[in-house]
This record gives sequence, C-alpha cells and structure tokens, in this order.
Amino acid sequence: MIYMHKDKQFGFILFPVFLFLVSWLRYFTTMTLKVDGNNIEPLWLNYVTMTLLILSYIWFYRGLYDLIFNQDFQLSQIRWYVLVFLGSSFFTLPLLSNDVFSLWAYAEAYLRNISIYKVFDANLHSSFGAYVHENYAQLACKYGPINVMLLCGAIKIAGTNLWPLFWMTKLVFLPFAFGYAYVSYLMIRDFGKRYLIWLFIPIWFVQGLGQFHNDLISVFFIALSVYLLQKDKLYWGILMLNFAVLAKLTYLPFLGLPLMMYWQRNKIIIDLVCLKIIFVQILSLCLIGFLVYVPFIESFMDVFLPILALNTERPAGTFSDLASYIMSFFNGDLQGNFLVTVPVFKRIALVLWSALSIWYVRNYKRTYSPHLFLLHFFIILIFIYSHRFLAWYLMVIPIFVVMEERVDWLKWIYWMSFWVMFGDFAIAVDTDNLLGQVLMVLGTVIPILGFFYLLPSRLKPQ
Repeated sequence: MIYMHKDKQFGFILFPVFLFLVSWLRYFTTMTLKVDGNNIEPLWLNYVTMTLLILSYIWFYRGLYDLIFNQDFQLSQIRWYVLVFLGSSFFTLPLLSNDVFSLWAYAEAYLRNISIYKVFDANLHSSFGAYVHENYAQLACKYGPINVMLLCGAIKIAGTNLWPLFWMTKLVFLPFAFGYAYVSYLMIRDFGKRYLIWLFIPIWFVQGLGQFHNDLISVFFIALSVYLLQKDKLYWGILMLNFAVLAKLTYLPFLGLPLMMYWQRNKIIIDLVCLKIIFVQILSLCLIGFLVYVPFIESFMDVFLPILALNTERPAGTFSDLASYIMSFFNGDLQGNFLVTVPVFKRIALVLWSALSIWYVRNYKRTYSPHLFLLHFFIILIFIYSHRFLAWYLMVIPIFVVMEERVDWLKWIYWMSFWVMFGDFAIAVDTDNLLGQVLMVLGTVIPILGFFYLLPSRLKPQ
C-alpha cells in the first residue's frame, strides 16, 4: 500500500490547530465571545488570518481527497488525529457561529419557567439578550427537548457567567464528540477502512464541538444506531434513533431506517416482523417523547411547535432563498418574494418526496439502498422544503454515504462539505465587505446548485 505523503497528512493537523488559534486571536482583538459584528481587527489582519485559514482548509481537503478515494492511510495513526481534532476543537472559541448564545438563552428562559416553544424574548427572558442576534432574539425555540435539557444542566452547574458556562458547555458536548469518534473507530475496525471518512469530514468537530452546533448530539445517536443495526441489535438501534429525533426534529426521516433495512434484507414490504418493528418504534418514540416533552409543553400539539418555529425565519441557503434573490433583480422586493417562493418550493418538495417514495417501493427488491433513499429524502428536506440550509446539516451524511461504497455519492459529499464551509468563513471575515460577500456566494450558491451534482448517477440503484 502507498501511504499519503506527510505534507498532505500535515493538513489534517494544521487546519484544526490554526482554527483554534484564529478563534483566540479574534477574542483578543475584540475582547468578546460574541461573533456577530465582532471580527478580527484591524481589517488587514482579518484578511491575512482568514486567507491563511482558508488555505489551511484547502490543504486539509487536499489530503482528504486522497484518503477518501485512495484510502492510503495507516490505521494506527487514527488516534493521534482524533486527539488533534478533539483537543483543538475543545479549546476553540466561537468564530464561525453565534448560536451558542441562543442555546444558553433558551435554557435559561426555561429554567425561569418560560414556555420557550410558544413565546420567547432573549432580552426579557434571559441574561444573554445582548449576545443573541436581533433576528433571532424573539424566535420561539426550535431545538429538541434533549438539547435544551443538556444546556439547562450546564447552567445549573456553572451559572450564567460566560466563561464558566462556556467551559461547562464544552464538557457537555465533549462526550458526544468522543462518542462519535469512538463509534467511527468501531465501524472502521469491524467493517473496513472506508469508514475513515466518518472521522475526517471536518464538519463534526469544527461545527459540532468547536462551534456548539447541537446537531452533533443527534448525529452521535444516529451513528450509534447504525452501528447497532449493523450488529443486528434492532431494539437498541431504534432507541438511539428516538433519542436523535428528540434532540433535533430535523432528523425525523431517519426513523425509517430499521424498517427499510428489513425490507432490503428480506425483499418483503409487510409481514409480522414489519408490523412488530413499526409498533415498537411508534410505542418507544411516544413513551420517551412523552417523558422528555412533559416539562416543556401544555398540550400535545405543542410538540409540533419547534417545526412551526422554523417558518418564522428568513430563508437562507435554500432554493427558495436563491429564487427570491433572482426575482429581486426584477422587482426589488426580496421579502415579498419569500412569501411566493417558500410555499412553491414546499409543494415541489412534497411532489418529489411522493415520487421518490413510490419509486423506492417499486424497486426495493433491487439493490437500491434504504440509506441512499433516506439521504435523498433528507437532502430534499434541507434544500427544498425547509427555510434554511446550514453547513452542519451535512454532518449526518457521511454516515450513510460510505456504507454503499458509491463513488458518485462520495464525490458529492466531498465537494458539498468543502464548499458549504465558505459561508461560515464569510461570517468570520464579515459579510459587509467584499471578501465576505464573495465567500458567502461561494458557500451558498454553489451548494444549492450542487444539489444536482451527479444526481442521475446518485439516483440509480447499485
């Protein structure tokens, strides 16, 4: 076997470490943890450091290409890179996202007996109002109850002082990051080196542990569920999927995985085992869901409030967002265009889901994978149906892509995960200047159009 040159492997270390250093540089030049409107100063230093960061990111992906498509990597080296990923991300400060302050605000508001899924005002209901962006200061909570409870625990222990709470939140996220890395190691050990990309697509440690995006929690549970299902531990796999959905409802489509895996293995749609799987999944979701939702809701319909809260946000990074901007060149009414494009693309998504479902049911006896079907379903959700697409939504995709050894899908996630991060780099640069605007275009328009990249090939059964 021919191993990667050391200069390419060095990129796996340089990028996460440099990201950590840049995050502290931003703090020392602004003296605040708040990201929005607080970029590295002076401007020339901002441009230089972000340019170097982007170059280190490109270097990382240069090595990642060889890893994914050549798999020329020594297995014994994994633990050292994982330590670099976890260690550097643990000590990285907010740089690419301001979301952690919203998480804290929701958790504190709940501890103050505020019904956060119905009404919320960061300035009135929490001590973090000054840190939450004005666009989100009055949005009802859209995070799952498990995520909120975890942050409530952090506040209970550390209080609301920023630095103690910051490090306690890191400690809350760390077990899930470590757990994801360990499950990835088990998959590599038990099922082959192709699972290395679970560890080396950087979204999980950059956006998850590094920038506090709680998708990491759901993705850990999904990864663990996939491992358990591969080991024929059906009921434990179902349980983990329930936890994933109750942490964040975005991952609801993946509840269908156990049933669809049974279809694929047995070439049958309905029998007693199918009905048993459906019964266990519904019963366990309802029971666990009742236990975790009871402290937060007053009626059953309140369960759906996080989904409704998504509709209160301005579209970003989706087909409806792009269409609205194109229309604004002709009518100049961006906000009015959203009222047109969002309902249209929601209906388009429903049509695509229906067509995809019918096609899958008709072809399930062939070698078309349930993993890829659910990925198509999820991608339609985040790019066409939903209001917003953000980089960390891709965190879950490597889990399913690699299982089928499909080069077309590997190329898709490689390039999508590469381009989407430029939107976050734009935030660190500042979207009010030219470089930030260019990076934002790269990080939004290319991923939206990337929906179609290799689409005919990706739709085909093996």
